Amino acid sequence: MRKKVVVTGFVSLLALAMAPFFLSCAHRGANAVQTSESLAFQQPSFDGTLRVGTFNIAHGRGGVLGASNWNHETLEKRISRLQAIGGLVAELDLDVLVLNEVDFSASWSHEIDQAKVISERAGFPYLIRQRNYDVALPFFSLRFGNAILSKYPVERAWLEPFTPHSKLEKWAFGNHDSVAADIRLDAENSVRIWAVHLEVRDQGSRVLAANRIREEIETQNTPTVILGDFNSKLTPKGVEGGNKSVIDLLSVDGGLERFPHWGEEPAEFTFPSGNPERTIDWILLSKQLRLQSGEVVATTLSDHLPVIAEIRF
Repeated sequence: MRKKVVVTGFVSLLALAMAPFFLSCAHRGANAVQTSESLAFQQPSFDGTLRVGTFNIAHGRGGVLGASNWNHETLEKRISRLQAIGGLVAELDLDVLVLNEVDFSASWSHEIDQAKVISERAGFPYLIRQRNYDVALPFFSLRFGNAILSKYPVERAWLEPFTPHSKLEKWAFGNHDSVAADIRLDAENSVRIWAVHLEVRDQGSRVLAANRIREEIETQNTPTVILGDFNSKLTPKGVEGGNKSVIDLLSVDGGLERFPHWGEEPAEFTFPSGNPERTIDWILLSKQLRLQSGEVVATTLSDHLPVIAEIRF
């Protein structure tokens, strides 16, 4: 009898401890995208140009390649780096920014809402959070993904799911999905921002995601900017044959204008920040938009470099 009571008690405690995890699994889709706004900042006046950027901030852990997220950094140091990222973004004077690998509530980064810290420091009143990974347990959480920061009003935002690398992983933890948002620039103009961070482990998953993006772009007439960490290089000029990269499929075959242009010059390399040797972070434009200028920004605040572009309607 005593053994039965002990076993029953253990099972009950285990079920109670795991309840937040199963609740997070059950509600993951409904909570995947969240939008917030602050009226503390003034909306700019749209003049026909838009400054956009993308920055994989590597969970705010810094620019050391291969560093662990569990680096036992103090809360004060992590917040200081996030403030520095926000300061850099403010200097770049962007209208819209996509963040990859940004924590919303993660035990390895002191449960800080990193997107909120950066958006407030950089002066973005509109913030969209999209959770790629969403795990909640007693005394432990792992919620991170992509974010869109905007100085213009967000009309709507929604999850754009991609085929998962692992169905089991998607159910238990999440997936490298994406988020899209329609942003109102003025009475006549709006733009669709599509934030992506494609799967690093599987070329097949990346290609399926590229096909999904291309299909969507080809079936609608909305000015669209797709930007983020694609984990994919462009096939070098003059090289033929072999498997096409995601950027080949979207830009060369799909006709989307891109920056960086070719990713073959050191000034266009985006990763790793300490010794850049390849371009995997991109900004792609639909046919309604034109690239006026672009830049890869030097910094050691992450292991990726920010990519920015000025585009014209």
